[in-house]
Amino acid sequence: NVLSIQSINKHMARASSLWIWAKSHKYVDDNPFECLTLKNDKRPHEQRSAYNDDQLGVIFSHKIFTDRKYRHPYMFWVPLLALFTGMRLEEICQLHVEDIRMEDEIWVIDVNDKNEKKLKTQSSERLVPIHSELIKLGFVEFCLSKKSAGHTIIFNELKRERDGYSQTVSKWFARFRKSCGIEGRGLDFHSFRHTVADRLKKAGVEEKLAATILGHSAHGITYGRYAKGYLKETLNS
Repeated sequence: NVLSIQSINKHMARASSLWIWAKSHKYVDDNPFECLTLKNDKRPHEQRSAYNDDQLGVIFSHKIFTDRKYRHPYMFWVPLLALFTGMRLEEICQLHVEDIRMEDEIWVIDVNDKNEKKLKTQSSERLVPIHSELIKLGFVEFCLSKKSAGHTIIFNELKRERDGYSQTVSKWFARFRKSCGIEGRGLDFHSFRHTVADRLKKAGVEEKLAATILGHSAHGITYGRYAKGYLKETLNS
């Protein structure tokens, strides 16, 4: 598979950090990766795609979701959480049982960086209401059962690796998505996040509120980078 420009730039930035260290310790004279990046000609909202209704139908009509036939609980809950909350993959995978709680008589997910957890940005810390469909499916009961069993992490079958808890899920979902026949540039797990932003925008939700739900700080990111442009017929309606 061809790496995206974003992934290539991320790798070069990491290499540059190593060379900066090497140069400071006089192991090398120059940093060949300094200021070395590839230009991305795509507009921000074109870098990744949201899932359409047909694609979501294929994914969630799989027996994993209809018959609850899965090897590990994350296979069932993580995609559903992404669909109904717009949370990032690592935010979901690193959740602790104590992060699921009541706030003003509403079940919420407390997204935070306590203990070993990490957040992408400071604005990522937030409370996300748990959708009624997730409650109906038994997510709260599932979390409470983990607490009763003495587990700290909700998806305790996942092991913490170099970049967190999400690598196993990311690789599994890529295989699962392709097995469903859903392929194409810009489609991956993160597309759930774009899908949520897209639906919020089309539903007329104020961008400031949507940004709070998704954990954005910069104005224009939520509906600029994440939500796709309105269809012509939507704009004219």
